[in-house]
Amino acid sequence: MIKITEENVDAEEIAHILTNQIKDVFWVVDMKLAFIYVSKSSLHVAGYEPHEIQDMPIDMLLADRSRKLVKKALQEAMNLEAEVGPEGYKAPPLELEVIRKDKKKICIEVSRKFIRDDNGKPIGIVGIARDISRRKLAEKQYVEEKVQAEFYNSILAHDLSNIHQGILASLELILDFKMPEDARDLLKAAHALTRRGVRLTTDVKRLAELALVENLTEINPRLAMETAIEMVHHSLPRRHIRIEIIDDRKGDFVYADQFLVYMFFNLLHNAARLDRNEEIKIDVVISRSEKDKFVKFEIIDRGPGLDDRSKRFLFSTSANHKNSIRGLGLTLVKQIIDRYGGEIAVEDRIEGKHSDGARFVVKIPAVIDSV
Repeated sequence: MIKITEENVDAEEIAHILTNQIKDVFWVVDMKLAFIYVSKSSLHVAGYEPHEIQDMPIDMLLADRSRKLVKKALQEAMNLEAEVGPEGYKAPPLELEVIRKDKKKICIEVSRKFIRDDNGKPIGIVGIARDISRRKLAEKQYVEEKVQAEFYNSILAHDLSNIHQGILASLELILDFKMPEDARDLLKAAHALTRRGVRLTTDVKRLAELALVENLTEINPRLAMETAIEMVHHSLPRRHIRIEIIDDRKGDFVYADQFLVYMFFNLLHNAARLDRNEEIKIDVVISRSEKDKFVKFEIIDRGPGLDDRSKRFLFSTSANHKNSIRGLGLTLVKQIIDRYGGEIAVEDRIEGKHSDGARFVVKIPAVIDSV
């Protein structure tokens, strides 16, 4: 077995491979941006032989906007050179539009570095140019398809919501009439399924909107929780629900956004919907120690609970771990909490007795000044 060492590596051969066999274009220009050296891959990328590029001004190779961008980048680099010195500035990649010999335009990404004399003064620029036309085309197609998908999602969510609301209103009117109990049971089932359809449509819409919101702000979670509780009562008007907030502090703020309400609503709604007791009782405990960087929210129900296997897969997005309890709502919950940099876990309400109810524990980063 031959061992590679510094002595048996031919530096000139490596340089030859790098500059003549790799598709990226290696180039050198002087401080006036005149080409001094161009590697053979220029023929593949731009359609020009190296000597043709060396004989032409750089302006002939670049589109109008890219010409201005190159000159601006050079001026900024020289200004920063004077301010922070040669070791304090690293030039970011430039994306430029090049006009090929066949007049077609391509996008290239350019990385570059100053060549310096013995005194450290810039005397030229060496760099690499890579054709990124396919990548830019893929990015453009992705953006266009994303916009189109969001448009269709918005229309679908809006129309489905209107249809569901119309069905709900009709069912609620019919349920006010006298009828046989078996017919009433069927209508109640249809009413419940339609409400689930409304929630599913809303959750899909919220998931799409989640990607569009960028900044987190300081929010009072107590107010968000109270709003979510009102929404639960409104969404399940025929159920007797009692939700108690236990919060001794009341002054803590968290870093969140408008989706905090929907996160709380989904957890509370799931707890109430799955509870078969005549009276639904849910406790919400909000706490935080003086040294804790998180505000903790415990949503404690007395429903059917979750066995250990269901707990493990509750927030999984894998298709292999579907279950009727999770649904899209908890996918939305997990994505919102991840966005906040928070945590979520599920435990037994009474340790070791999973069928006596569940305890969802959510932690969200606190605003430090609110301690």
